[in-house]
Amino acid sequence: MSEEPAKGRVLMLDMEPELKSDVPDQACCQEMHNNLRNSDLYLGYNKRTREYFIPYKIDCGGGVYLLTYCPWCGKLLPGSLREKLGDILFDELCLDDFFDDPNMPNEFKTDEWWKKRGL
Repeated sequence: MSEEPAKGRVLMLDMEPELKSDVPDQACCQEMHNNLRNSDLYLGYNKRTREYFIPYKIDCGGGVYLLTYCPWCGKLLPGSLREKLGDILFDELCLDDFFDDPNMPNEFKTDEWWKKRGL
């Protein structure tokens, strides 16, 4: 996606198949870390694209709101790497499917790809 979210706003993205929340290695504050681990709260993190989000209910159309700031401490969250991932997969590796291409190297299925590149 080429559109960047405005500061302090959220961006709606298509929900990935079998979307589940990961827990980042480090969170901006203890409240964020605790709430990402709390299955009672609708808050998630996608380590593959480095996105913090609030998911929509499936019966409301699915998808997610991408968070720009931490709801607890107000800190600016790291930017999404979805566009960068797409650029690498499509332009450099010539892969057609962002999610399920059988030729996708394993590093692109986790956060390994962006950590290796220092992003």
